[in-house]
Amino acid sequence: MVVGTWIESGATHGGITILSDGRFSSEWSATTYQGTWRIKNGMLVMTITNASGTNHPPVGSIQYGGIEEVSTYHLTIELDGRTTYLDRK
Repeated sequence: MVVGTWIESGATHGGITILSDGRFSSEWSATTYQGTWRIKNGMLVMTITNASGTNHPPVGSIQYGGIEEVSTYHLTIELDGRTTYLDRK
């Protein structure tokens, strides 16, 4: 259910596209990054393989986002102590 394009609720500056083949791409303000994803134990596990811009996770790093809600229209993830609310585009 996480596959799709998601934008941050109430924002126009970024989002994430999660593909069914295990890849993702993300763009936030002047930062873009790509990588691979999987779900393990209720966590969205993302490995960063490419990045550009400023303030992005280091290439090779792994991010763990706790999935708090996923539905047809909403995805809520807790990542690094910050809850992000996303809407399906």
